[in-house]
Amino acid sequence: MKALFLCALAVPLLAACADIPKTSNDEPKEQKIYTTGSNLPQRDRSGVIVLDKDAADQAIRRLPPSMPKTGG
Repeated sequence: MKALFLCALAVPLLAACADIPKTSNDEPKEQKIYTTGSNLPQRDRSGVIVLDKDAADQAIRRLPPSMPKTGG
């Protein structure tokens, strides 16, 4: 009974070590870029615009004024 139990336990462990054969026409996948200390891939930053302080101040000045606060 113990031998049957050990065999039933050993078979899944050995099957987990099996290697899947690769085909010769597999192309390498594009590797994701990871930030140091993180396992999260970086987002696509192609549409991001970086502004300096003066350009950011001008963009804020062009915004319409906010609604006045009403006291109550």
